[in-house]
Amino acid sequence: MNIPDSNTSSTQDLLAAVVRAARERLGSDISFVAEFQNDRKVFREASHRSNPCVIDKDDSLPLADTYCHRLAHNKISNVVNDARKDPAVRDLAVTRALNIGAYIGVPVVLPDGELYGTLCCINHDRTDLGPRDVQFLSVLADILSAHIARQRGITEDQRVKRQRIEHILNNESPRMVYQPIVNLSNGKIVAAEALARFESEPRRTPDKWFNEAWETGLGIDLEIKAMQEALVPADHFPDSAYLTINLAPKTLLSDTFIQIARTLNLDQVVFEITEHEVVSDFQPLRLVADRLRELGARVAIDDVGAGYSGLNRILELRPDILKLDLQLNGNIHRDPAKQAMVSAVSGFASRTGALVVAEGIETAEEMETLKSLGVAYGQGYYFAKPGPLPLKLDLQGHATRQIGAEQS
Repeated sequence: MNIPDSNTSSTQDLLAAVVRAARERLGSDISFVAEFQNDRKVFREASHRSNPCVIDKDDSLPLADTYCHRLAHNKISNVVNDARKDPAVRDLAVTRALNIGAYIGVPVVLPDGELYGTLCCINHDRTDLGPRDVQFLSVLADILSAHIARQRGITEDQRVKRQRIEHILNNESPRMVYQPIVNLSNGKIVAAEALARFESEPRRTPDKWFNEAWETGLGIDLEIKAMQEALVPADHFPDSAYLTINLAPKTLLSDTFIQIARTLNLDQVVFEITEHEVVSDFQPLRLVADRLRELGARVAIDDVGAGYSGLNRILELRPDILKLDLQLNGNIHRDPAKQAMVSAVSGFASRTGALVVAEGIETAEEMETLKSLGVAYGQGYYFAKPGPLPLKLDLQGHATRQIGAEQS
């Protein structure tokens, strides 16, 4: 018996394997799984010894006129070895329609006690099936029961997750905060990265909200919603400053994003391509990046030095800005290998005309080391945590410039 793992298989694959195993093990002509839906019996999967098939998936019958209904209500036993002579079933229309000579079936009962339906086998001739055959079918029914219950739980979980994201999209937008990006040479704010925060329950980090949105098919919608909220104060930015917005490749490639981008003034906007997926074909993304540049925007690659931001992505997209991952920058003053990596990225950027921004700077030592390696810009808690506009640096002694305040 070759039954796939019920934890990883699709429901349809498992149903097909179970009915096939039941038919082959019991030597039956037909086997099937049926679900009870109101007053109908719906065949969810069937296996036949030979053609023509008399039962097709999703066919249905009136439940009251079936063996399955009688089995579920204890009006027949699990085994009917000679259906044409058994007074409980011999006059049923289905006995003639399916040419039932013998029948064996077991209920499929879910862990909470709900009767899902039945797992049954039919022979055209009489048989000598017995308790061991019933026991075998019961084992298969238990496998189905556990899987169906688990899938229903997953489906309900997905429904709840989707409702949470839809509530944010329809009723309360993400709250946007901004983290300054600083010129490491003079300490002035030159840009701000827009970051989403969520006030809804359950309270959790932004990445979990976005992951849930992607999981439920609403990732593009939530990213675009956050982008639109981030752009609201962009008109108050100084002409020389810019705003960076994080978007996944799927969002950048979506028709919705392209349509919105055409309507925006993108002269002070940088789109950071985030790190959530492997991109196998860069050509569509490269075309979008080129189109965004034509519209006035710039393109950055986020988290360089971690995850999927490999050399191939950098070479294919030729970004205007390379953002060094915070894991690469942490304690860089103590790590020669990290220093060598950053030096190489800085050299590449210098020769290709790109800018380098270091993320996650937390100490003066990290800042000074990065600056010595050719990194011109940085952001992190050393300068300021993400917050509302207008932005100011927390660091004492640095020249500051507000971003997001009304310009006089």
